[in-house]
Amino acid sequence: MIDVSTLIPKLYHSLNEIGIDRYDTKLAYNDLNEAYEIIKMIGDTLDVDVDIAYKPTSLSRCILTYAKYLGYRNYTRLAEQQMDGGPSTNQIQVVYDTAECQRCLTYLFGVQFDETLLPKVLTEEHKPILLAIGPSIVDSPRPRYTGTNRLNNQI
Repeated sequence: MIDVSTLIPKLYHSLNEIGIDRYDTKLAYNDLNEAYEIIKMIGDTLDVDVDIAYKPTSLSRCILTYAKYLGYRNYTRLAEQQMDGGPSTNQIQVVYDTAECQRCLTYLFGVQFDETLLPKVLTEEHKPILLAIGPSIVDSPRPRYTGTNRLNNQI
């Protein structure tokens, strides 16, 4: 079990590097906790207990990456609301953070993630495969020719 409150200073540092200097401790905790819960939910979906299956350092890194994505996405939304559109670099940063989060999740779980950060194995359409046990039509014997026909019972 990861104590997400220990990751708050690292999240502050990560977000300060990209220009977010006003970030509340409560928001940081909420973003870290949400990231952790989402990662655990993905693990449950893929039948993986993330607290047992992964090293704490790998799991913490992925939680931090996901929380950074959430924090910057929320910051961008707020900036756009307050300023009628944020700086043009906001969307570029969100795309970068999304890609970084995809890589981290792929590394952690070993499956590809789409741009909405869902495992592709859950979102891809799979064509059903028919599996039959026993003889098939191809293997069955052909009907015997009896030498009669239905119209006149003779050939």
